[in-house]
Amino acid sequence: MNLTPEQLQEVEQLAGLNYGIKQIAMYLDVDANELHSDYADALSKFHYHYERGALVAQAKVDMETLTAAKNGNITAQQRYDKRRKETAYALLKEQLFGRSDEI
Repeated sequence: MNLTPEQLQEVEQLAGLNYGIKQIAMYLDVDANELHSDYADALSKFHYHYERGALVAQAKVDMETLTAAKNGNITAQQRYDKRRKETAYALLKEQLFGRSDEI
């Protein structure tokens, strides 16, 4: 599926808000099955922009959390520590079992 640069930007924004592929298809008014097929192709532009949108949004939240934690916010410190442990666990799983998106 050929999406315009503007649509791909919207995909990133919506993925960052945790919208699913079906919701994004409805928002863009495109066929959901075709968009799912595009996502299944790890080399497609849609797949890249969907994953990038989710990553960028999470990274921004993580950076703000780290800043707040460094400034003494106890809740932010707890969130940062929890996120750090989750990330370490996910990386260990990837090292042991391979990437889950390769299946």
